[in-house]
Amino acid sequence: MPALKSASCWSGVGTAIPGDDCPGEMLVTFDVKCWTSTAGDAATHPVTLQPNWTIDIGHDLELERIAVGLGGAWPSCFALAKKGIPAIHAWRRICRRLVGVPLRLGGRGGNRFLVDKSVSRCSGCAVGGWDEAYKAMAHLRTLAHWTNVYEFPLEQAEHVWYNAVDAGQWWGDVDPALGDRRVVDQDDLEGLRLFTFGSSPPRPKGFTDLGYSRYEAQFLWDAGIHPAWASEMNNLLALTEPAWQNTLIQLAVRHVPPEWLAQFQGLSAAQVDWAVRHYVSFDGVNPTARAEWLKAGIGPKVVERLLGRPYTPDDVATVAGIMDTSWNLAGQYLADWLDADCQPTIEQIRRIFNSTRSLRVAPTALMNARQSQLMLIPKDAASRGRAFPTPRTWDYATRLVAYAEAVGAKTDVARLLVQGCVGDLVAHEFLTYAKSQDLPDPEDVLANGFDFASVRADRVYVVLQSILAAVQRDKTPERWTQAINACIVAAVQAGIDPVVPVVHALLRPGMRPAGTPLPATLAVFGPVLALAGLIPKE
Repeated sequence: MPALKSASCWSGVGTAIPGDDCPGEMLVTFDVKCWTSTAGDAATHPVTLQPNWTIDIGHDLELERIAVGLGGAWPSCFALAKKGIPAIHAWRRICRRLVGVPLRLGGRGGNRFLVDKSVSRCSGCAVGGWDEAYKAMAHLRTLAHWTNVYEFPLEQAEHVWYNAVDAGQWWGDVDPALGDRRVVDQDDLEGLRLFTFGSSPPRPKGFTDLGYSRYEAQFLWDAGIHPAWASEMNNLLALTEPAWQNTLIQLAVRHVPPEWLAQFQGLSAAQVDWAVRHYVSFDGVNPTARAEWLKAGIGPKVVERLLGRPYTPDDVATVAGIMDTSWNLAGQYLADWLDADCQPTIEQIRRIFNSTRSLRVAPTALMNARQSQLMLIPKDAASRGRAFPTPRTWDYATRLVAYAEAVGAKTDVARLLVQGCVGDLVAHEFLTYAKSQDLPDPEDVLANGFDFASVRADRVYVVLQSILAAVQRDKTPERWTQAINACIVAAVQAGIDPVVPVVHALLRPGMRPAGTPLPATLAVFGPVLALAGLIPKE
């Protein structure tokens, strides 16, 4: 990774680009008109411009500065040295892409490109920003902007620059020219034909060396990006493809620190683009957070919802294991809770999923007896505006009741939640049925067993379904064996009918952990299970 200086004219990112902002390397002498603010007559005398942009005007500038400070007349040559030449120099450097991209984001929606230090006297700065960076930079590449910045007459600056170009014979080297204005003497029209006003210097070949197309290279150059800086950023990121053009523009405009950017090495260009576009003050305080989320495999949209909030990538990994799903979906699940102003602990989420799977069995068992309650769409429009049962609202109801139980909410809270999902009458029947089940914790059944001797067949079915859900979440040889043993106990004590669906699920391909032997006690019911095709031939 290249060493980067902390101070840079490239908006805090990368090193300053060494300049070739002066067209020539020799002193250039040309004539200017000289007058004072109190005298109308102008005299013409030579001045000398040096390659370092200092100018010898043949006057004692220090004495003139003191005279102006004491209220004396303002000499035009004094203004030229203190304001005019600096304005031309600043304009020349911005045209050569040597000072970065002095823009910021703001305006409507925060996506308008504004001049970093706008000037009230400049009509271009007052337009409210531009929708593209290249449009804003085109404004900064006008001499008019910089004469407004330095409060120097535009026409005088144009004449001075034209005379300097003519004296130095820089006609083939000067770029860009003065802009759209053509304020020169009529006698100079022949020279004007050689002087391409409003042009832009040809893009350097360095962009194509980085892998950018000719169109992309021109786009970057018009937006104020220098190829040397683009190369530095691409080397820093170590991407397998060139960084996107708009990524580089956002890097320059958002003042992204290089030490923060370095942590995204090896990620995709799309991930880096997202990170750069969303760089905010939070990233300055927590510089590694965004990269940790991305490298954990969480999608950018989900990261944006979780960044700076209570959960960590480790929490997402744990929840993904509980849910038996991807990290991205687990992150969405946690973000949904936070968006609802809820912050369940990881242990509460574990209890939610235990309860949810158990509670989902209760509606299933209830629907077996009362199939009309699965979906009951009201006939009149007024009733359809209220809660009624559908598969989706049943899903909402079981999730909400599970969360209410996990956080220890009162029974009335659970009742109101279910009523709000499926309606009053159906909710009452469901809650009464669920309460009558009095289901044990499936983890307790796996660890300690359960006495099914006095349990009705429908309740046996519900208990065993909750055990199956628990094993599916955390499938180990030991837990699978415990589930089979619980099914055998239930079959002996309560009958085989409610046990068959669960045993079938436990014995299906992919459910039994590899190498896990069948318990010997399963042989007691071997003939019946084999006849049903539930015991694989081994």
